[in-house]
Amino acid sequence: MAALFSERFDQFLHNLMPRGPGGRLAFPAGQTKADMRIAGGETCRDMLLRCSTAIAGGDVLPFLIEDDLAVVAFIEFEKTTLRAASIQAIKTEGMDISTFLVDDADIVVHYFRFDAGQEAGPVFTHPYPHVHYSQAAGPRYSLNGWQSDNAIIEFFEHIYLTCYHETWLDWARAVWRGHCNTTLRRDPERRFDEIVSAFRDSQYEAIKRLAQ
Repeated sequence: MAALFSERFDQFLHNLMPRGPGGRLAFPAGQTKADMRIAGGETCRDMLLRCSTAIAGGDVLPFLIEDDLAVVAFIEFEKTTLRAASIQAIKTEGMDISTFLVDDADIVVHYFRFDAGQEAGPVFTHPYPHVHYSQAAGPRYSLNGWQSDNAIIEFFEHIYLTCYHETWLDWARAVWRGHCNTTLRRDPERRFDEIVSAFRDSQYEAIKRLAQ
């Protein structure tokens, strides 16, 4: 079973894992940060088509984490510390990415960009790190104020929560089972379902009671 949201996501994360004292990594390999930048007049589709043509002769498979989710990523690291990152995720609705690149149909496309760099930006406009939900300059938002040892994981958990909630829920249930197996907690499935139901039905008192 995948350690995280899917087998392909696990492989993506493995490919982007820092190795050595420091350097830069790209996904897919062979691109530069400049290659991945959406140029003036381009759409995210144009950028993805350009990159897939240059890297893989038009084959989009190396870019896919899900059939309808393509990613380009560039990171700079020092040992295990992330120094800078630019990660773009393109999610289509009702159409896989391969079809999206050959079909000009007007479909819904979700665009996410994770930025962690050296620029502070105008006061209070650039949370660090921050996420864009459009190709325009703003707005930028933080990941709900969450704190983590791995902001990249938080970014993709945000995408899976937003776009693949059932997939995320299956993963969360598996993590819950593993946790309960080590703590000898009784009837873990019932408790997990109780938490899910409390949120679904807006049972605020139950959410408070179950918080710990």
